[in-house]
Amino acid sequence: MKLFPDEVSKKEQEALGVDLGTISDRDLWFETEKRPIKYRYAVRGLVFDKKGRIGVARSVKYDYYQVPGGGMEPGETIETALRREIREEIGYEISHIKPIGYFCEIKEGKLNSRPATRCVSYVFSAMAETEVGTNYTAEENAEDLVPTWEEVDFIIARKKKDLVRLAETEPENYGGAFVTLRDLKILEYYKEKYLDAKG
Repeated sequence: MKLFPDEVSKKEQEALGVDLGTISDRDLWFETEKRPIKYRYAVRGLVFDKKGRIGVARSVKYDYYQVPGGGMEPGETIETALRREIREEIGYEISHIKPIGYFCEIKEGKLNSRPATRCVSYVFSAMAETEVGTNYTAEENAEDLVPTWEEVDFIIARKKKDLVRLAETEPENYGGAFVTLRDLKILEYYKEKYLDAKG
């Protein structure tokens, strides 16, 4: 697994060197096929407000919650991509950015309609500072995304329920299943490592 693109510095690689986990088709219910390896690098932000709630994007139309983040664009640094994605999806500038680690997805399912078969996400925590407004894509607007703030435990519980629902009622929702399991694993890691440790 090529964990970092060539332009990422050694210092950044060391800061993000914690393996948060890997998921693949066999962790879900998808049949696989041999496909060329193509990488996608992305960022995910666990952004908290002063009340300790996490900022997520909620689809009003489909009633799901998603940790903000997305793919890095050509020429972007990891931090630039993170700040952009957080602005776009929950509408805030952020501060106190801390690297958590990286999370891998291996997508060789027959239902994978996108070219990437390996996705590496760089995960950070941060604090919400100044509200600047969201900038959703046409696809996101079609799903009626809105930013909302919830307790981490609530989002974890919803992710678990959503996985069951997807398996039973939307077994061909490839992207939704991967996003749900990825977010769940990242949030469970963060809760155990950082939130429960405080208690």
